[in-house]
Amino acid sequence: MRRWLPILAVIAGSGSLISCKPSSEVKPSPQVSKTHPSVPKPSASPIPAEQTPLKASNSDDEDPFDRYLSIEGSHLHEAAVTRMAGECGIDLSLAKVRYAQRPSDRWNLVSDLSKAKDDLETDFYGSAAAWHQGDRTLVERWGMELDTGDFYRLLFCLDKKQIRLAESTSWSVAEDVNQVSWGYDHRWKLGEDGRLETSLTQYIDLSEKPAPTPKLDAETLANLTGETMDMKTWADLGLPDVLLR
Repeated sequence: MRRWLPILAVIAGSGSLISCKPSSEVKPSPQVSKTHPSVPKPSASPIPAEQTPLKASNSDDEDPFDRYLSIEGSHLHEAAVTRMAGECGIDLSLAKVRYAQRPSDRWNLVSDLSKAKDDLETDFYGSAAAWHQGDRTLVERWGMELDTGDFYRLLFCLDKKQIRLAESTSWSVAEDVNQVSWGYDHRWKLGEDGRLETSLTQYIDLSEKPAPTPKLDAETLANLTGETMDMKTWADLGLPDVLLR
């Protein structure tokens, strides 16, 4: 199995995509890092999920981002987004939503994601959606490294631009029949000390159903179990402020 790091994220202020795995072109983000003494490690045993996706993959090989675009195209929402919106206190039917996509190193505001990947310039690609209602904001961000089959989704609930809830879901899609596709879901919530603390970890399949722990190399396992969430505010997300209007 190829060496693989668990999450793509953003560098504050730069808005650059960060790959799931080390490369000569991409460096790890300082904001999503290995376990820090002040942040609890994820639980050793995955916790069962409480959500089921609205639409299963059409095939075992369908990547998570294509599934997301299919759901968006049907004017529906992923179960994870619906759940996070409920926890965030946002009514998706009433909230104002804005979209952006990034074919390279710059975000482009778009009316929807119906033409996502049409402007693809490199193997790195990203999209973002932000629902704004009162002081609350729900953010969904996708990123991918298309040549390796690595994908991520980040969800954030913000109150007055402060992150209250966060979720990182990362997938490694098998490149050949000798490999197994798998995913990892990690959720955080704001603790009494003002830090984002782990509330759930679990392995999942491409359809976001709970799955047994896959056979992973030591480095990948260490990076998964060592994830921390260091982003705290809207500014840390590296997204254009126009998404809030």
